[in-house]
Amino acid sequence: MDVANQDATAPAVSIVIPTWNAIESLLKCLKSVGAHTPWPRYEVIVVDNGSTDQTGPLLSRLSFVRVLSNATNVGFARACNQGAAIARAPMLLFLNDDAQPQMDWLPPLIMALEQDANVGLASAKLVRPDSRIEQAGYALAYATPYPLSPLPLFRRRPFAALTQTRTFAAVTATCLLLRKSLFQELGGFDEGFINGMEDVDLCLRAKERNLASVVVASSLVIHEPRFPAERLAFSKQNMERLNQRWRPQELALDFDFRRFATVTTDSSVRPPLSIVAVAQDALTSGAACVEHLLAYAQANDEVIVVDDTSSAAFSGWAKSRMQSDQRLRHLASSCTVGFLEAAREGLKSAQNSRVMVIPTTLRIGADCLDVSLTEAIDQKPNGLVFLRTRPSGNHSPLGPYEPRRPTSKNERDNQVGLNQEAEIASGAFAGDQKVVVEALSRLADEDSPNALAMALRASGIPFQVATSASVRSFAECDTVARSPSQRPLDDVDGLKAVVMIRVYAADRLQGCLRMLYAAGVREDDIWLLLSPELTAAPQVLDAIEETQGTRRVAQKETAVAETINGILQKSSADIFILLDEEMLLPRVSTETLFDHFRSESKLALLGPTLNVSRGEQVASQTVAPHTANGLALRLSWQNRHQRRNTLHLEPACLFGRRKTLLQLGLNQANGGRGVGC
Repeated sequence: MDVANQDATAPAVSIVIPTWNAIESLLKCLKSVGAHTPWPRYEVIVVDNGSTDQTGPLLSRLSFVRVLSNATNVGFARACNQGAAIARAPMLLFLNDDAQPQMDWLPPLIMALEQDANVGLASAKLVRPDSRIEQAGYALAYATPYPLSPLPLFRRRPFAALTQTRTFAAVTATCLLLRKSLFQELGGFDEGFINGMEDVDLCLRAKERNLASVVVASSLVIHEPRFPAERLAFSKQNMERLNQRWRPQELALDFDFRRFATVTTDSSVRPPLSIVAVAQDALTSGAACVEHLLAYAQANDEVIVVDDTSSAAFSGWAKSRMQSDQRLRHLASSCTVGFLEAAREGLKSAQNSRVMVIPTTLRIGADCLDVSLTEAIDQKPNGLVFLRTRPSGNHSPLGPYEPRRPTSKNERDNQVGLNQEAEIASGAFAGDQKVVVEALSRLADEDSPNALAMALRASGIPFQVATSASVRSFAECDTVARSPSQRPLDDVDGLKAVVMIRVYAADRLQGCLRMLYAAGVREDDIWLLLSPELTAAPQVLDAIEETQGTRRVAQKETAVAETINGILQKSSADIFILLDEEMLLPRVSTETLFDHFRSESKLALLGPTLNVSRGEQVASQTVAPHTANGLALRLSWQNRHQRRNTLHLEPACLFGRRKTLLQLGLNQANGGRGVGC
């Protein structure tokens, strides 16, 4: 190791490395620092958090390292504060012991601070050993699933995805440089955070002083992260602390799906419903659950959140959210009473005759609150309707689920109907208010929803499971990355698809993307055709891109037709899908169109029924966004295998064979806005 540049009298940077039982990683880190930091002068301070391996004896033999030894593991934040307290340089660099800086990594970080007085913190570009990006900054998101959720950006993206210095809401302390004076003014890391979120909190405190946090792409650090159980054990506690401190501040959010959601205001679709959402330790999922309920509820519905002594952060969020939506009410318990008693309390205050009970650990589907639910209740008014539990999968808490496609003739003929009696344990059920209260009175507080089903069977009260309404547990959701929830389209009969979305304002892009992923479209099969006049903030597109997954973006100043032709020439897909960003394409519609291509090899172009068309594709009835999934499912089976020829198809949603369009060519004169058949 080269330590010749170590001038203990005048270091420019103090590198603080907390460590705990990671001797192999620490050795790699120290060797990388020495080999790849020829300039400037620096000192290394290692804070040993009570390691029980050979870390202590090793450090005692390294004369160029200043060592602080703690008797116990005091956590990352306190260890960093201890190292900063004895630092002699005007700049502090915090470095994880599992990070390996690469050649000339430090000067770009220093230059980022010195060249722009508005930059307060600078972090390096972190990459995995396979050259994919580990992380590059955080975006602040709403209800994904916490009320305030820091989302790591550029995760698992290709190395070339980040080539310039970027400003983010926060950056990671895996490799973090800032002036010592600023660190002291901010009060250092908050030691109330235990191995997580202390870096986000520090960046937000700097942001209050109008100081930005940046990731410097020219500073490269390889990161091989370790996630010991001790660190993960405090993640929930850390998010509670972060939300309690920063959610009331009403920070500017990079991503808020309420900006893209279409809230139902029509009160004539079905009779009004009272929804009782029981919140128990609800910070992790409560905000996302309630937002889904509000998004799909009618204007004359009510959502009653019964707070069974949840966290202070969740209670504060619920009270604040209640001020902005008159449909929401918040009832707080003075002590923990349990799920069933909390549900009873909520039902007492319900103002509608039809009610639903749901724990906030569940996420509803878009089909849960449509007319089929009240139809199911009305079919047997003296019974209960349980909501079906979806099978496990990998999902984001954003966006609706697609209804399950019927697999039997009985289900196809009776889509709105009910399955036979069954026992389920989802915890979500609906019915007439008096019937639900009577059913809950038969159970002890510790009994489960599955016990309710058995008690109902024993007492003779009818119950059934609605086939058209589904829920999923948040424990089965992936809250960071959005992955296809079902079998990809190109896994069936060898057909592959490439999707091109024309983006004009980005205000509806989120809904379009989430429906495509639910339909099984792969992330890297999607191209975004960004309009030259696009005025959306870059942060909005970044947030959408990161929460939905990796995909390629085509951004050209030329006409749309030329861009589309270029993509089709590069692609190896069999089928192309051309969409406008406001199109919501249910999975069943996509599968139906693909079935037509599979069954007839000479078929060139297809278009679905549209509620925005003025021609032959116009829908026969008005479609509300919250009922699009269920309606598409029913129409597809009522009209399956039916189609009609036309001389014109709307380009707002167009399916076709790639080779056919390449042979014909897309008309450049109309910019791709019309397709003749």
